[in-house]
Amino acid sequence: MEIPAKIEKCLESEKGARDSYYKSFSDKEAEWVDIFKNWEEIKRDRLLTRAFLRRIYLAYDSERILDKKIGRKRQRSISSDMENIFGQMLRAFLESQKVKGFAVMINDKLGNKEPDILVTKNTKPTCVIELKSDLGYSRKEWSEILNKRLSVYTKIQEDKIQEKNFFVVILTAGNWKTKNMDLKDELRKWKGKKGNFVFLIKDPKIHPNPVKLSEGEIDEATSVFNSLDSLNRIVSEPALEEIFSKILSSVK
Repeated sequence: MEIPAKIEKCLESEKGARDSYYKSFSDKEAEWVDIFKNWEEIKRDRLLTRAFLRRIYLAYDSERILDKKIGRKRQRSISSDMENIFGQMLRAFLESQKVKGFAVMINDKLGNKEPDILVTKNTKPTCVIELKSDLGYSRKEWSEILNKRLSVYTKIQEDKIQEKNFFVVILTAGNWKTKNMDLKDELRKWKGKKGNFVFLIKDPKIHPNPVKLSEGEIDEATSVFNSLDSLNRIVSEPALEEIFSKILSSVK
């Protein structure tokens, strides 16, 4: 086989693998719609939050395996994966609840910002969800950043959203080690609706990204994320179930 033909074969194989993954990801949405029809059980047992955290962990784990193979020293951000997963699950949930005229948009423009997730009802902006894996190492006064976003989204002349429909979802309070700053003090500065700002993992020492952990913490974290059952002990309250329920109420 000639070299150009070998290259073409290699590229086609890679394209096939990528297409297969994204097709599989898209096709799973119908399965999630069916799963969410059992909403009361899911809500009671925190199965949404646990499933979301496990999917995020699997995304991180795939990146970690790839990093070892290709010698990458700085892990690629999975923020897009997180947005895709959250958006897919929210869309499937609203579909399962037979909501009409809604759309779940990822990084769509609202004012001069592009929120992670924008939910519309009959094309009118209704809810905004900002997603973060953690607070960010040495990121100071993150509450001020989020309060500014809240101000922008609730003051847009024609497309403003209500304050009660602005949500912030953060996986863990870990990886925030800014000196002389207290987490509780920062939370007190949050100007949004109480209960709309959630950490999904109650122990800041546990992170779905093993790269963010010390050697002694990695084994424990890995074992926690290995199954839905083991995740039950780390899930915070309120969590995604409350957020999804509030979003549902706003678009019904």
